[in-house]
Amino acid sequence: MTIKEVSMKLVNRYIKMIGQKDQHLRNMCLTLVNKMEEWPIDKSSRWLGFIQCGVINLKLTTVKNERDFSRPLFHKAYTNENTVIPQVMDVQSCDTQLATFGKIIVLFIHDNSIIHLVAFEEQPNVATLSEIFNELSTDEEFGLDEEMVKTLKVDIMTMENYITQYGNIEFGIDV
Repeated sequence: MTIKEVSMKLVNRYIKMIGQKDQHLRNMCLTLVNKMEEWPIDKSSRWLGFIQCGVINLKLTTVKNERDFSRPLFHKAYTNENTVIPQVMDVQSCDTQLATFGKIIVLFIHDNSIIHLVAFEEQPNVATLSEIFNELSTDEEFGLDEEMVKTLKVDIMTMENYITQYGNIEFGIDV
């Protein structure tokens, strides 16, 4: 099994988990299925990571469950492709990660679903937010249609408020 085949297996797993619960996330999965062969591995991996964040945010799975499911598959693929298996690090609690993750969270929300999240050390300026918004609204591969762009909401909050509203953030890192 290759890294791309493992990624495809995970995307298909997420399509089943998502069902009809979040159409934007489902569309991202379907786009990834259609584009994985032509996209570079790093782009596919970023999309897969965002999708994983989405299914965790929807409480359809957990970081631990996905790590335990996917790690053996990726390690086998690394071996098959003669790639060095990354050193495994334990999941760290949010408390120990706050300083490196960011203190201000900017959420881009459509139809009560978080479609993009960016963390900053300090309050971002209007130009930075406009740049991110423009990128989201003009990148066809991101999957936002014209109507979604019109109703896109931006919510800026502290990390503490994010945790209160959306639950704790867990970090699983393969370095």
